[in-house]
Amino acid sequence: MSARSRGAPASSETKRRLVDGTRRCVVERGAGATTARDISAATGTNLAAINYHFGSKDALVTLALVRSVEACRDRVARAAGEAAAASPAERVERLLEVLRQVLVDDRGTAVAGVQALAAAEHAGPVRAEFARSHEQLRADLARLVLGAEEVSDETARGVGSTALALVHGFALQWLLDPATAPAPQHCAAALTALASG
Repeated sequence: MSARSRGAPASSETKRRLVDGTRRCVVERGAGATTARDISAATGTNLAAINYHFGSKDALVTLALVRSVEACRDRVARAAGEAAAASPAERVERLLEVLRQVLVDDRGTAVAGVQALAAAEHAGPVRAEFARSHEQLRADLARLVLGAEEVSDETARGVGSTALALVHGFALQWLLDPATAPAPQHCAAALTALASG
């Protein structure tokens, strides 16, 4: 009996198609407006496949959003990591430069992520998943900004949370109005001024 006839590859392929298709739907329609029928039509799967593989449409949308945010995060971290020998302020500037390019390239995902964060107030599982993802992101950002291989929980909470606040604030201002949003070099200069003041 082949692996496909046993169902594992087909099941895995269906799950992948559902997540990828949901990511597209969320970018096109927004997280709140994406229906199970939208996902089914976009992926060529039946409605029952959503509940079978993920338990609910909301759980699938949550996973798709988290995967999208993680993909953007990984892209930013890889590119920003190229400035590992620079000062922390220069690393922040590089981080925001890459983030700005990601926002240009993938605005729909960024907007969907903001919508999902707002909706998470009324959806416990979504909120819990984003909280878990943000905890990891704080540690990643602390390592990136400090150019360190490892950081303590306290450093992740302090430096990572501050970097995350800067990233979120920069992204929100850019999404609202790119023309008046702060430039990455201005943010880095402000950090340097605050540190020396």
